[in-house]
Formats: sequence, structure tokens, C-alpha cells
Amino acid sequence: FERLGSTKIVGACGEPPYARRLGRVTLNPGIPRRIEQGTTITLSANHDFRLLETRDPGGRRTRSRAWTLRGETREIRFGETGTYTFTLHATSGKRRRFRTVVVEKCT
Repeated sequence: FERLGSTKIVGACGEPPYARRLGRVTLNPGIPRRIEQGTTITLSANHDFRLLETRDPGGRRTRSRAWTLRGETREIRFGETGTYTFTLHATSGKRRRFRTVVVEKCT
């Protein structure tokens, strides 16, 4: 079989490719559930949000107090294989934990 069409529509690493909701905040494109190593995404949202904490596959934790305001973007790079965990916080007080599995190559 040969796949036709855009990987942005279907997602190279399976369906559904992104988790997009944090209460009333809609993330664009969202946090990927599975992604190839070395990929960088540019994240934005319809409301202000904060990437409160990131844990990489090695267990290293990065905390941030900086907000990403509506209309601004934040880049996230997936450099290692394994599971990344992101805790996002909205101005409403809502928090949500997202997980991304990073693989060497999507099949």
C-alpha cells in the first residue's frame, strides 16, 4: 500500500496525533501523543498558558514561570527517545498533564 495525502492531516505517528484541550484553552497544534525524535513543534493557543513543568525521558525536570500569551508561540524540541511529560497551566487555574512518546522513526 502507498499512503497518499498530507501527514499533517493523518499524522505520521498514528491517530489522533495531538492532544489540544486544557479547559477553555485550545492548543495549536497541541501536544503530540507520539512523534519522531528530533522534531520541533511550535505551540500557540487561543488563551494564555504556561508550560509549568517538563520532564524528559532521562527524568530531568525543567520548571518555568513564564507565560505564553495569546498570539505568542513556544517551541518544544523532542531530542531524546522515550516519554516526555508536560504540565500545562491556564490562567483559569486549570492544569493538565500531557505525555508524548518519542520514537526513533515513525512507521
